[in-house]
Amino acid sequence: MNQPLDSEKITLLRESAERGDAIAQYKLGCYYVEGETIKHSSLEEAIRWWRKAAEQGLVEAQEKIAHEYYIGYGVPKSIHEAVKWWHKAAEQGNANAEYELGCCFMNGEVVSQSYYEAARWWQKAAEQGHIKAQFNLGVCYEEGKGVEQSNSDAFKYYYKAAEQGHVAAQYNVGVFYFNGKGVTKSLKEAVQWWRKAAGKGFTNAQFNLGLCYKEGAGVEVSLPEAKKWLRVASLKGHKKAAKVLSAIRKSKAEESIKLDDNKLIKKKNGGANNYDPQTVEQYKESYAQDEMGYSDDDIDTIFDGNPLAYWNID
Repeated sequence: MNQPLDSEKITLLRESAERGDAIAQYKLGCYYVEGETIKHSSLEEAIRWWRKAAEQGLVEAQEKIAHEYYIGYGVPKSIHEAVKWWHKAAEQGNANAEYELGCCFMNGEVVSQSYYEAARWWQKAAEQGHIKAQFNLGVCYEEGKGVEQSNSDAFKYYYKAAEQGHVAAQYNVGVFYFNGKGVTKSLKEAVQWWRKAAGKGFTNAQFNLGLCYKEGAGVEVSLPEAKKWLRVASLKGHKKAAKVLSAIRKSKAEESIKLDDNKLIKKKNGGANNYDPQTVEQYKESYAQDEMGYSDDDIDTIFDGNPLAYWNID
């Protein structure tokens, strides 16, 4: 955001803008839209000044006005105008305009649909460090759209985006490491990248991380960690995670209470140690509920009044 200017400086800025100074025109537009240094915020005035700057070739103004046309903010929505200004800005090397233009070619918005042109513009933006362009270019290389299929190049661009924090790229890097796809296979690296994505709420990464802890793939076996991540994924609607979690609970319950005619379950009652027989089926439910630390009220809340869903989640 621009720093607040006093009225004298705003007057000088306006005078420069009226004399045709493109940078002054762009800055004046920004002050109008932010509405902090000019009494009455006016998006229409902002766009008027941005257009003047854009017509003089100022790339920042071209990119800005393209975005406003694309979303219809302050001007009538026009994909055609948006693409026109993005193209002008992209030709000058503006990374965000290059990315947006690539999206237009991928989706066939106004321009003819072209995987080649989409990949070409994303390549330009990616080389400037544009995180979304890096990810999209990774997809292009993985699927062979607009470029020759290359797992190593796909990994290269996924990794660039992942290093910048792109959560889907972090997940994909994990997949590539796990399968040795375009990179030397490493379960440990896969787990590390899935952990990053899982921590940001990426459900498939949470599921995969849970499986790794369950099977000891890239990490030591840890059922508590496995159940933690599987539970998080299942509560977000991941059906496979729910099935695996249900199977773990069932297996754990059966393993803990293999009853025979001479075996009873220990139960504390009033400080005394008493022994009450229970059936396996009765114990399965109470064990799973107690093991996960949920009360009946917790279950009722989580599953919206249907506690049976907890036991029959698959």
